[in-house]
Amino acid sequence: MSSQSYDKHRVPVSQRHMSKEASQTSDGRMVTVSFDGTDVQVAPGTTILDAAQRVGVRIPTLCTHEDLCVVGNCRICVVEVEGRDALQAACAFPVTESIRVTTQSAKIRTARQHMIQLLLAHHSGDCFSCRRNGTCELSSLAAEFGVDSVAFEKNADGRTQDYSSLALSRDMNKCVLCRRCVRACIDMQEVGVMEAVGKGDHIEIETFGNKPLKDVVCIGCGQCVARCPTAALSYPDETSKVWEAIDHPQKHVVIQIPVSVRASIGEALGNSPGTALGEQLVSQLYRMGFSRVVDAQLGVSLAIQEQAMELMSLLFSTKARKGAIERIVFSSNSSGWVRYMEHFLPTFLQYLSPLKSPEQLMGTIVRTHYAAHFGIDSSSIVSVAAVPCASKKVEAAGPLALTNGYRNIDYAITTQELAKMIRESGAHLASLPAQSFDSLIEPTAISTFSPFHSVLHMLSGVLFKMITGSRLTKEVSIEYTAPFNLPGAYMMKIPIDKVSPDVSAVLGEDADPSQMVGQSLVFGKCEGTANAKKVIEDICKGGAFSSCHYIEFLACPDGCLGGGGQPVPTNRTIRQARKEAFPLQLAYPDDIDSYIKDLHTRCLQKSLSGGFNRDHLFTSYTPRGKFIK
Repeated sequence: MSSQSYDKHRVPVSQRHMSKEASQTSDGRMVTVSFDGTDVQVAPGTTILDAAQRVGVRIPTLCTHEDLCVVGNCRICVVEVEGRDALQAACAFPVTESIRVTTQSAKIRTARQHMIQLLLAHHSGDCFSCRRNGTCELSSLAAEFGVDSVAFEKNADGRTQDYSSLALSRDMNKCVLCRRCVRACIDMQEVGVMEAVGKGDHIEIETFGNKPLKDVVCIGCGQCVARCPTAALSYPDETSKVWEAIDHPQKHVVIQIPVSVRASIGEALGNSPGTALGEQLVSQLYRMGFSRVVDAQLGVSLAIQEQAMELMSLLFSTKARKGAIERIVFSSNSSGWVRYMEHFLPTFLQYLSPLKSPEQLMGTIVRTHYAAHFGIDSSSIVSVAAVPCASKKVEAAGPLALTNGYRNIDYAITTQELAKMIRESGAHLASLPAQSFDSLIEPTAISTFSPFHSVLHMLSGVLFKMITGSRLTKEVSIEYTAPFNLPGAYMMKIPIDKVSPDVSAVLGEDADPSQMVGQSLVFGKCEGTANAKKVIEDICKGGAFSSCHYIEFLACPDGCLGGGGQPVPTNRTIRQARKEAFPLQLAYPDDIDSYIKDLHTRCLQKSLSGGFNRDHLFTSYTPRGKFIK
């Protein structure tokens, strides 16, 4: 890879001047902050807001989000600082010396109420019919401070409404100019679709040239939506179309459910984060009228098996150097990452795995083998995928997302959309009995697969067993490193001390079994496109990640568990709770392992019904670039 083919860091300096991290002094000096008589010691540079959170003193805010840098726009968090005449924004006031802070007074309360009224004057919409009713942060603040009327002239209509994108929609009449979306897109994801344009009371949040979202370099990750405090940003709601299909007597509606949705659907329905309701979810979906409810892990598992075969052929190829590989393979299961590569890294598409995403693969199986094996007319099938990410909507509507003239996925609905449908049905999910998934292949086949949240770890386990003939267990010494010391970007090395005789039998004469003995399998994982830019640059320079055989890239921080279609609010604690809903696994149980291998073999031998075969596993990509026409 040539470093000249990769763009340098493009985040505007104006957006990077403030950090949420305290600037620690070299001498270890601490300062005291007194909150209404409660003292706390913090390092110089800590903001008043962060200091307050450490001692449980609540200071309300709107523009602040723990995933984002500080801007101090909303002024809801104003406090009194002794010795200062004006109220100060707690989120943007770095403490450099010991101070006394008042967080509750008539002056503060009046200022916050006036700020909320000003925000409401800039905000339009009927709260009762708003899709964020119940989760709108502006509405919650208004209720908290008793703001039930607006004393200022309303100026909240006639702004941009953009419904051009398949992944996201904008209604700037509901925007409160908190700039969370700008910071999420520019600072956190380093994509840069939206920016604050204009001055004073003419400021608007716009795309480049105020062009429609479909015409700019949006990758559809939805991180802006996940952090928007109102309904200014959302995604197209397809629930009414799914209900219409369910209610149609001639339609056979199949829905696939991934682990990421099972791990988060509970909190969207009022449970604590990390409440896994997979089997209860299956039970409810049948009650709602779905014809088949299937485990999306089948598609993931089949893709992993094929990916492991591809990696093994590359590792043992006579063209490969000892312990190295012909080329690094980038994952393709994250549609947001694929869009990012098409826009920002089109010259690197050769490294992207040609495998379809698991959702598309499942949709293909539904249209071919499932339809033929169970005698269902493919034209009557409506294929639905519950997804954690808004970009899956774009993928589902792509020109190559077809099998035999039918969409692999007719409707990709986010976790929030699925939760909305469940609420509309009037059910209480946690009280329902557990029910197993349906089989998609044969009536007697395995229907529920071992849930896991890390494709990379499962792939490493499958490949390790293919090469050595042994299961990857905790007894194997796996070395983890984080070259950049960034959350969500790390490498893992797995030593290979033997090679199974089956390698030669599988790969034939072109294989050289001896060249991996004493070497290591090297995998990388990278979450978030901002981290991806650093990893790609590292590879171009011949850095640590250039030694990887395979790198799993996920567009969103914390991967699919932090996807833009997941429940709001989101933060690191919530995403960690979702991750802990299912255990980290390195290998399948024996029965599932045997079943997946057999299914993949039948796929290679073209012995499945409906013409489903290995060719249906692959897709291609379009180099789009960053230029806007």
